This record gives sequence, C-alpha cells and structure tokens, in this order.
Amino acid sequence: MGEAGNRHFKVMDFLDPAYDDAGFDVIYAHAVLHHFRYLDVALDLARAKLVPGGRMITYDPLQTWWPVRLLRALFRPFQGDSDWEFPFTGGSLASIESRFSVQDRVGIFNRGKWALVIGAVSPALARRFGDRLFADDLLPASRKRPIRAALHVTYNLRRVD
Repeated sequence: MGEAGNRHFKVMDFLDPAYDDAGFDVIYAHAVLHHFRYLDVALDLARAKLVPGGRMITYDPLQTWWPVRLLRALFRPFQGDSDWEFPFTGGSLASIESRFSVQDRVGIFNRGKWALVIGAVSPALARRFGDRLFADDLLPASRKRPIRAALHVTYNLRRVD
C-alpha cells in the first residue's frame, strides 16, 4: 500500500513497552492473541494503543467445540508449545467482546470443518461439497450462527470510548 503523508505501516510488537506510541488506527493481530496466558492484560494494552474508533483485526484458534477440547487434551502432553499457546475459550470470547465493539465476527471452519472429515472418507465427496461448506462460513447469514463449533475465529473490533 505504500506510505503517504498520513499513512504509515509498521511491522512490530505493538505491545512492546519501548514503543509508547498510542496512535494506531489499526492493529492487525493474526494468530497472536492466543499466545497470551493473561489475555485481559494484552487486550487492555492493545486497546490503549488504538486511537478512539481504532480497529483491531484478529484471527486465532478456538477451543470451544467439545471434540477440539478433547483432542487438545489428549495431544497436550506431546505439544511443544503448550507453555505459550492458549486457544480461545468461551471466557476469552467474552473478554474480547466486553472490551471492544464487535463490528464483525466470523467462525472459520465452522461448517467447513466437515469437508475435512468427509475428505478423510471420500476425497471425491469432499471436493464436491467442500467449497460450498467453506463458503457458507463466510456468508453474512452464517455470522449469526454461534461460533462455538468453529475451529478459528476472526474479529473486526473497534475501540469505543
């Protein structure tokens, strides 16, 4: 996108205390927030870095669907990053939604996850139905569906004062 008089892009740790600028219009946190054990602290710091009306875009894994909770519990002893990986729970979602105005929220791999299951049994059927299932996750009507059965969530959040 380039830089212009009022547009600057920075690739950085927006929570680094050495960088005290609090004038961000947008913070893009792709697969970042689920690495914070104390999510509330990270959310408060990120919110403080945004200008009033500023946006934060996120994308992180969920741990709200019971089969995923079970699989993660079984895999956890073998997981190399278990000390610093905290997929979102129902409490995480509530914490996010209590600090920001949710402009949009999409559950990724909500219905689309079934294409993965179908593909394990029949790749031909997965090809036939997969695109439709994945596309359904992105339709406006699907955003009204509960996201707790999704595998990931993406948020478009706005700081409201």
